[in-house]
Amino acid sequence: EGSWGEAAELYQVRGVLESLAARLAARHLSEAELDSIAALLEEHRKLIEDGDWYRFSPMDHKLHGVLYNACGNGVLQDELARIRIRLGMLHLDIQPLLSDLYDQHLAVYEALCVRDAEKAVALVAAHNYFMEDYCRKLFLASGEGTAT
Repeated sequence: EGSWGEAAELYQVRGVLESLAARLAARHLSEAELDSIAALLEEHRKLIEDGDWYRFSPMDHKLHGVLYNACGNGVLQDELARIRIRLGMLHLDIQPLLSDLYDQHLAVYEALCVRDAEKAVALVAAHNYFMEDYCRKLFLASGEGTAT
């Protein structure tokens, strides 16, 4: 059983690794992969409209997966997969964040479309920091962070 404190640490590490994945993917993403991201973003937009946040995790998994696959670094892919599994066990309530996450994903996609690696790196880092910060707030609100 993980804690929000652990989740914050996982997002901290994921931010560094995903930033590297974004840098590599910006060079290697195919038009088909960009089309896949666009289709997933459309799915994300629809699930916000429908209020169907249960569909978010599988969609998010696929979206990040396209980035991971496009980076072309097997070691990096393995480490990101390990972090994804650990985060998946935490059952994070992302419903209040759906619109923010959509905006963040869209911005990353737009940077990747123009092959702007530096912008994609900065946006991916900010996306993970946003999630890390959210988990830290949950950690403090849960009382886990209080000294005993």
